[in-house]
Amino acid sequence: QALLFDILEQHLNALLKRLQSIRDEEPGQRLQAMLREILLAYRGADDEHRLQINALGQLPGDEQARLKACQREIVELMRQAIVDAGPVELGRDRRKLNATTMSVFGMLNWFYMWNRDDSEEARIDYADLVGNLLQGGFSGVVQAPVSLTDMPQRRSG
Repeated sequence: QALLFDILEQHLNALLKRLQSIRDEEPGQRLQAMLREILLAYRGADDEHRLQINALGQLPGDEQARLKACQREIVELMRQAIVDAGPVELGRDRRKLNATTMSVFGMLNWFYMWNRDDSEEARIDYADLVGNLLQGGFSGVVQAPVSLTDMPQRRSG
């Protein structure tokens, strides 16, 4: 259990520090930088993701609490970036804001499940696509510099 805790704590704290270091002044650029940093931090961390999803509950309560507190800080940084970059109304609607924030993490956290291209470029392109979707809706995706057809996809089965 100690090893599991150390692995997860190191993974989450490294991600938190990367996100805290982003200082872009313009809100949209800050959001985009955060999306990129998350996907770049996730590169090579598939095993840590699986541990986080499947084994966190096996840890003692105090260790779970510490890791969950770090997760909440990461989520709060993303939530604030979305508030700053998004329409004012979104920041006023807690339920929609929470749903939007968790949807962003869903898009980022499951990238490794369908994408075969582990390159930095593929991660940046996908982060940019997610950012364009957030800030521009479907028209933002159309304007994204990358096409999903350019990204190799895992084949099921």
